[in-house]
This record gives sequence, structure tokens and C-alpha cells, in this order.
Amino acid sequence: MALDMVGAENISALTDADREGVVADRYYAQARDHSLEALDWSFASVRRAVANTGTAPLGNEWDYEYPLPSDPWCLAIRELIDEDQATDYRVEGRSILINLDSLSIRYTGRVHDEAHFSAHFVNILSLELAADFAMALKGSRTQRQSFLQEYRIALNDAQGFDSEIHRPVLREPLLADAGRG
Repeated sequence: MALDMVGAENISALTDADREGVVADRYYAQARDHSLEALDWSFASVRRAVANTGTAPLGNEWDYEYPLPSDPWCLAIRELIDEDQATDYRVEGRSILINLDSLSIRYTGRVHDEAHFSAHFVNILSLELAADFAMALKGSRTQRQSFLQEYRIALNDAQGFDSEIHRPVLREPLLADAGRG
């Protein structure tokens, strides 16, 4: 899709040896991860209890260190689960530093299987790749800027859509149920 957007030749796989395949392979994983990090995508949302490393972090600010999950790879922490109050934490390298003796998180995980991507995500990823390809394959800053502008608009649209379809639905009592008890 992204190659079509910039008017380049299509490829059959990222491993294609032609110029388009080499460029697509160079940019794809980075663009995918960047687009996954950009929003709290429901299809990439993962919940995990995280095991303490058993090593206290250096310094006095944090009591506990937890490794970021790697299966699937944690791209962005979205929420501390079961925390009634706001809790400060810091991510350093691939570790979470925090003052909690147990930790469960909801995070955005790396998704490799494109069958799981939502239509909005495919559009956003295609626009980000098109912006990259515009420079790498066509040398067009104007086209790159245009795709980046479309990317930002698509992100905004997708953010509203993804949160709408995954909001809990409250059941309204049926008219026939009214007055029965």
C-alpha cells in the first residue's frame, strides 16, 4: 500500500532484492513499532504480572526493579493494574523502577502477525512508510511532508475510533422490564 502511495514498484516480500524491497525492509520494523507506540491500540494490548528481579536499584529513589516484558516485547506501558492511587515509576533501559513490591501492567506489545492489525492501524502504518519511502525512493520532501500531515490526521481519527469501539457498554433496561420486580 505504501509503495503504491509514492508511485513505486510493488514487492512480493520484504526480502525482495530490488531497491523497493531493500528500502521496505530497512524501514518496516521501525515504522511498525513507532506506529504501535503512537496509540493505545486494543489489538496490541497485553496484561502481565511482572516478576521482581530481586535486585534493588542503585540509589534511594526506587525500592524495586522489574524487567519489561519481552513476550510480546513491551513497546509502551499504558497502565499499572490494580493501583488505586497514582504511583510514580521510571523506565530505564528495559527495567521498570518503582516503589511497589508486586506489579501488574497493561502495555502495548509488539505485534508481528499483520492479520491482527486493525484497518486504522494499517492506514497509519502505510502513511508512515509512505513518508519514509517518499524520501528514500523518490527524494521528495514535499511528498514526505504531505504523508506526515495525513499520518497525524489519521492518528487523531484512529484514537477516537479505537476508544469508542472498546468502551464498555451499559445495558439500558428494556421497556418490557420496566415496572417488573
